[in-house]
Amino acid sequence: MKEAAIKPMAWVFMVVISIIAILTAHFFIDFICNFSALYFSYDFDIPAHFDLSGLHFGIDDSHPLWTFDSAVTIYLSRPLTALIFGFGVFLLSMRMKRKQLSSLLFLIWANILGFHTALSLFVEDAFTQTGVYQVMQLMHINVIFLVMFAALSIYFMIIIGIMNGRLLYLSLPARLMQSARQKYLFLLLAFVLPWFLLVGITMIGKDGQVLFGEIMMNLSIGFILFPFLLTKKPDHQLFRIKTVNDMSYRDLMIVGILLILMAVLLFWMKQGVSITAML
Repeated sequence: MKEAAIKPMAWVFMVVISIIAILTAHFFIDFICNFSALYFSYDFDIPAHFDLSGLHFGIDDSHPLWTFDSAVTIYLSRPLTALIFGFGVFLLSMRMKRKQLSSLLFLIWANILGFHTALSLFVEDAFTQTGVYQVMQLMHINVIFLVMFAALSIYFMIIIGIMNGRLLYLSLPARLMQSARQKYLFLLLAFVLPWFLLVGITMIGKDGQVLFGEIMMNLSIGFILFPFLLTKKPDHQLFRIKTVNDMSYRDLMIVGILLILMAVLLFWMKQGVSITAML
């Protein structure tokens, strides 16, 4: 069967929309995860703030305010917030019957980054021996558990990739998914390229100080993205999902809202966020 021609400008618009979607989703998830830790830090009277460089505490790890309860609550709040957000966005994307391409890509990236952030925080903290790693030490969790958790995390990410692949199959026009070539091209332009751009942006300013844990964390996204290629269109739907609407002014409106949201988040985090300064 002859492939339906897709205009080059359509691919360009798709790449641009996907880049804006992933950047907005990244900064939004970063904001809510750090803010959740900030809220619990304030509750335990531990001074803290966060900015574009991450979450910072005003006391060292040996301070008496770092009790078992405070450490467990604060350090686990970020991955749990990301996990809950990922589940919530995924359910929302399944419940929305008709979506624009821009809203679909944002919802896909939001749930992918939500799940990936939750799981990668464990990996990053394990290599830096901070955060969640300290909680595991307090709870006397051994290496065997960590290995089992890593294996379950990989399996979980593959399942997420398959579920998102099915969502894309149900939502995208048939001409985008009708052949292996189209699927590879769509995955490359709409997901792999924006992901590498995001990684490059997050690495800026680190002066070449990239930890092995960060490399592993970035590569692990492949367990979510590449199952897309192996996914087939489901025979039946749990939710009735319709094909996305053709690009229109609605996409421009959604992209504009995403750009405004990203600009506000960047401005706020660049200034630094602390609850004491907000009160």
